Amino acid sequence: MTDVGDHKQGSLDFGHEDVRDLSAGQVGNAPILMFAQWFTDAYQGEAFTTTVPWYIDGQRGEISISVSSVATDQEPAVASQIDARFLMCVLTKAAEIAKDNNGSVPGKIRISVQEYLKATAQKKTTYISKELIKSVNRLRNSRIVTDIRDEKTGAETHFSWVSEATVNYRYRYVNDEAGHDGKRREQMLTSFDIVLPEFLKRLVQVEMGGAIRPYQLGYFQIKSPTIMRIYEIANVAPEVFKIPMSKLHVHVGGSTTLRYFKRNVLRAFRRQIAASPEDNSAWEPLLPGFSVYLYANNEEPSLHWLDDTPPKGDVWLYFEKGGQQYANLDRSLEDVIEYHPEQLTDYQKNLIVSSVRSKGGEALMT
Repeated sequence: MTDVGDHKQGSLDFGHEDVRDLSAGQVGNAPILMFAQWFTDAYQGEAFTTTVPWYIDGQRGEISISVSSVATDQEPAVASQIDARFLMCVLTKAAEIAKDNNGSVPGKIRISVQEYLKATAQKKTTYISKELIKSVNRLRNSRIVTDIRDEKTGAETHFSWVSEATVNYRYRYVNDEAGHDGKRREQMLTSFDIVLPEFLKRLVQVEMGGAIRPYQLGYFQIKSPTIMRIYEIANVAPEVFKIPMSKLHVHVGGSTTLRYFKRNVLRAFRRQIAASPEDNSAWEPLLPGFSVYLYANNEEPSLHWLDDTPPKGDVWLYFEKGGQQYANLDRSLEDVIEYHPEQLTDYQKNLIVSSVRSKGGEALMT
C-alpha cells in the first residue's frame, strides 16, 4: 500500500459493508451547505472568502466562510461546485446508513465508482475516473474556516471536507504493445472509503438523516456552477417564491460583481432555450424541477425570456417548483412570498447559532 498525496491507495477491503447502493434521483445535500457558498465556482479555483448574514428570533449576525488549500506538492486548487457532487453522494449514503443505525454514522463510508456514476447519471470513462481522484484530492486538501458572529460573541472553526480517503482498485491484464496476451497490467479504480469530519457527521445525524434534501437528477447535468448554486438555493426555499437578484448574488457567492452576475445568469438561462416555441406551449425547464421568470419590478408581468434588452436596476427572479416553463408569466409579484436565505431554520440554528452562544466561544463545528 502506498501513499498518494494525502490518500491511502490499496486493494484491501476496510470500508463499511453496506449492500445498499445509491440510486439515480436519491442524492441530496444538507440545507446548511446550500444557503451560502462553500465551494469555488471555478474548476481550478483559488482560495476565497464569502460572507453572508443570518437572522433568527430577532438576533442577527454574519457567517464568514474562508476556503484555502493545504496542498503543497500538487495543484493548490480548492474543492469546486463539481467536486461537491461526490461529497453529496457520501453524505446521502451516510444519512441512509444512519437511519437504520440509531443515527450513528460509520467510521468509513464506501462509495463505488459505479454507484457514483449511476446516482449522478454519468457514463464511466477513463477521464471521469481520473477526475474523481482529483475531486477527492481537492476535497481532502480544502481547509474551511468558519467565523460565526452575532452582536456579542463569535466562534471560529477549522475542518476539511474529508478527513481521510482510501482509493481502492483492482488490476486487469491486457495485451502489451507487442500484442502478447495478458502481459500488461492496468490499474482499475473501483471505490473510495471516506472518513467524514465531525461537522459533516452531525449534518446527517440530526433527525437521523432527515436533514438531507434530495436533488433533481437534472442537477447533475448542469454545466454552469452559478446555475448549480441557484438551484441549491431554490431547492431549500419555499415551493413558490421571489428573490431580488442582489440578494441572490450574495448567497450564490463567487468573484463577480452584481452587474456581471446578473448578465451571466441571464445568459446561462437563455442558452438553455434551444428555440422559441411558435405557439404558447411549455418549454423545457430552465432549472431542473422549477419554472423561472424574470421581473423588472413587483407590479408588472414578467419580462420575455427572449427579449435581449438588458433590464435595468435590481431585477427579480420568480421560482415555482414543478411549474410549467413558458416565455413569460402574466402575473405580478405583489402576492408572492419573498425568500430570505438568511433566515435560518431551527435545524440550522442548532448547528450554527448554538456555537455562537456556547460558553467561552467553544465552537460546535469541529
